[in-house]
Amino acid sequence: MPDPICYTNEWQRTAPDRAIYLPTTSGGQDEYADHVHVFDTPGGDMMCIWTQGAFESAPNCHTCYTRSTDGGQTWARSRPLAAVEHPTLCKGLGFPLVSRSG
Repeated sequence: MPDPICYTNEWQRTAPDRAIYLPTTSGGQDEYADHVHVFDTPGGDMMCIWTQGAFESAPNCHTCYTRSTDGGQTWARSRPLAAVEHPTLCKGLGFPLVSRSG
């Protein structure tokens, strides 16, 4: 499988098992990622949620998510989990919560 497109190959330095999301341009609105949570869904897919933005604590930081149906080999396009348009509310730092019943 070819490497995902990214503006740098620095992400390969630690030889990660998976690449869930990589920014395509330097200094973009999506260059920062933190608080990454990957988990299995009751239906057998993998899901990932994380905080994304231009930089840590940037006004555009938000929680986004993606899903993989092939064990993490490929991931769907990431999407925002929720939009909060108030300057004092935190839009990042999400975490998964999966009930016993799914």
